[in-house]
Amino acid sequence: GPRTWASAYGADVRIAGPLFAGVEANLALGRSNDEFLSHFGAGLALGLSLQSARVSLAVHRSITDDLRAERGDWVAALAVRVVMPGSD
Repeated sequence: GPRTWASAYGADVRIAGPLFAGVEANLALGRSNDEFLSHFGAGLALGLSLQSARVSLAVHRSITDDLRAERGDWVAALAVRVVMPGSD
């Protein structure tokens, strides 16, 4: 079966009021079907932190050929995170 080591690193920075920006880098190395795989990508996000929700739009760039073959050059995502009162 596949043997993989994976990690991701990121940070968000508040720009002004509810507006924030984020960066991320992720890396996965391993073997699958006797083949070495290396997945490396980086992304940027912009979003709003509202009272009970966080909404963001992110783009992610595939840097290595293995990741491009699996996901393409670019991936975009819209995320909505709802926070229940008293759970933060």
